[in-house]
Amino acid sequence: MPSSYKSKVIAVGSRNSIKEAFFRSCEPIFSSCCDASYWTIGLSIKIVEYSDENQDSIAIALWDINTGERFRFLLPNFLRGASGCLIFLDSNNQLLDNLNYWLNLIRENTDFSIPIYIIGNTDDLKNRAYHENLISFVEDNNLEGFYLISPKRLKRNSIILNHLSRKILENSKLKPRYLSIEKDLNSEINSHFQKFINSFLFCPICGKENHRSHLSKFYFTQNPHLKLLKEKLLLLMDESKDFDYIYENEIKIGIPCCSCFDKFFSE
Repeated sequence: MPSSYKSKVIAVGSRNSIKEAFFRSCEPIFSSCCDASYWTIGLSIKIVEYSDENQDSIAIALWDINTGERFRFLLPNFLRGASGCLIFLDSNNQLLDNLNYWLNLIRENTDFSIPIYIIGNTDDLKNRAYHENLISFVEDNNLEGFYLISPKRLKRNSIILNHLSRKILENSKLKPRYLSIEKDLNSEINSHFQKFINSFLFCPICGKENHRSHLSKFYFTQNPHLKLLKEKLLLLMDESKDFDYIYENEIKIGIPCCSCFDKFFSE
């Protein structure tokens, strides 16, 4: 039987980006329940509906956020609960600064694993350094990808929303699997799992709470490389209880949060 899901996607970007033109071009594919396009408390919400080949469907609330200065204080609240994000860029000398600002804000207020796409202007292809920096940024930060679109040819932009919707639908199908696994754990494994979550829930550097859902996915991963890393972390977790007796100075064991990881290990 086909399944249906609901989700939330955030669209952010500078005032000079192609974001406004992009949304105008996608008007025909927005749900009819959103005929009234309006701004309220700094955002406009549109509904995108998508179905895959299995007839599973998802309704995405696409939050087009006004990123003007007077609305900046609302951004963390707007971002929470998002399952995906679109970052719209304009070409300027502060390209990487702008990208880092948006990426840090997104990852501080959402699940680390959500798909993030960058959307720029095809005119910027003329700037080779811009293009190379964009590719490097996407690869270095494990982003889903980027698109360069033209303000003169916007009819194909619905493809971007289809790619995003498909990715979020795939992720939504995976979430119940982890939830059901947790519910079906026997007492011994569940005790060990909860110990793992409690041991690595807080960043050892800044003390900020990590995303529990991300830790849960990591614990139940079937990726052979991640499973090997998990075994090492579990061994370290079990041995760390003796550290107080071995070392005079306090040693903190943990997994860095998104911000601290980018700050100390991005290079």
